[in-house]
Amino acid sequence: MKKLVFILVAIAAIFGIQSCKKGCTDNTAFNYVKGVKHDDGSCLYCDSTTAILNFGYCYGYDRNSASTYFNQNVLLIEVAPHEIVYSGNGCKQLGLANNESTDCTNMTLVAILTNETGATLVTSGNIYTAVGNGSLTITLSSLSIRPNGQDTIVLGTVCGSNSFNPQVTLENYSFQYH
Repeated sequence: MKKLVFILVAIAAIFGIQSCKKGCTDNTAFNYVKGVKHDDGSCLYCDSTTAILNFGYCYGYDRNSASTYFNQNVLLIEVAPHEIVYSGNGCKQLGLANNESTDCTNMTLVAILTNETGATLVTSGNIYTAVGNGSLTITLSSLSIRPNGQDTIVLGTVCGSNSFNPQVTLENYSFQYH
């Protein structure tokens, strides 16, 4: 009988200790602790949004006099800097903090290429972009875009200023149609 009472007291003590565990009970927080019964206010969050800043664009003109699309805009290139903005009480713990400098913002440059023809467009050439003090060049090699379709390319990351419009040029390019 004493053994049974001892076992029941031990089980009650274990469950009593476990029910007193404190921590973050919100499963959407990144420091959520499974099995915790009492929230101690320690939950940490970090959300992100993408801010699309100013656009820059250029057109690709077909300069081949033998082409069906001679002297027409066949390709629209739009470049938009994307800045990731973090918010929440736990971002710094994850090493994700907003750039607090006023003259430089780390921006990812994204190019949207739009085929403005009714044919499949195959293009080669260099897309040159500049934002503030940063610049990038990407080489396209036989990029195929469906008729009246789009393709998106991540050009890379630059340190720029969100007050500048991106400058975009297409250099040493050629077009083919299928």
